[in-house]
Amino acid sequence: MKLGYLGPVGTHTQRAAENYTERHTKTDTKIAWELIPGVSIPALFKSLETQTVDSILIPLENSHEGVVQVSMDLLVSSDCYIQEEIVLKIRQDLIAHPGVSRDSITDIISHPQAIAQCSHFLQETCPNANIHVAESTAAAAQAIATGNKKTWAAIGSPTLAAIYGLTFLATDIQDSANNHTRFVVVSKHIAAKTGHDKTSIVFSIKQDQPGGLYNVLESFASRNINLTHIASRPSKTLLGEYLFFVDCEGHIEDAPVAKSLAVIKTKCSLFKLLGSYRKDTVL
Repeated sequence: MKLGYLGPVGTHTQRAAENYTERHTKTDTKIAWELIPGVSIPALFKSLETQTVDSILIPLENSHEGVVQVSMDLLVSSDCYIQEEIVLKIRQDLIAHPGVSRDSITDIISHPQAIAQCSHFLQETCPNANIHVAESTAAAAQAIATGNKKTWAAIGSPTLAAIYGLTFLATDIQDSANNHTRFVVVSKHIAAKTGHDKTSIVFSIKQDQPGGLYNVLESFASRNINLTHIASRPSKTLLGEYLFFVDCEGHIEDAPVAKSLAVIKTKCSLFKLLGSYRKDTVL
């Protein structure tokens, strides 16, 4: 079974992928997993579309910085479904070439989410450093290790230093001690019911009018379905038009959820099921 993840080796997404495969190996030892790193989130979706991999694992949301926009956009536009979620506590470290001091750092590179998760640390300790973005935290560490960047530092997981021959300048630099990221496994089919599930949808209301959103969400309330997440973002097609992302408890095979979604479809100009899948527990 081929599982694509945001690489290269050493990303937080790789750790989530290993967590996922270990979990499923315990329940089905016949599955042989092959983890395949992807260079970017769009590249991972492309590999799923071309069937280079069976499923992909991507970061979706961080407790400090919110949703990963590119992941959300591709979930909306792609013909695929969330299979399962994995929630991990995230630690970020500042790493650089051996012998380099923190005071000599001129540039810092990482994934945009990692940079944002450490904004207070960067402002207080490296206010004059130039900030650069990379496709992943591991790509940032790799760029420093293989390039002529002796005064550069990268932000990423503790494993990156050993993998790329770098050393720690500072550890646990994330702004929040409870820094968690929600990763999701995505494939071409809907996951089976487990009894411990959530359902994710995206929709746009037909007309911007008072009570328009309530008119949609009432379908959940009238059936006593708990909503665990609501977010909105511009549709990118028309000023003032928004997409709404909603998570609710239950699986689409549960009658109350199925009835609610059937009603919601009639009230929306756009509706998509993003997945019904096993939910994880925040540790």
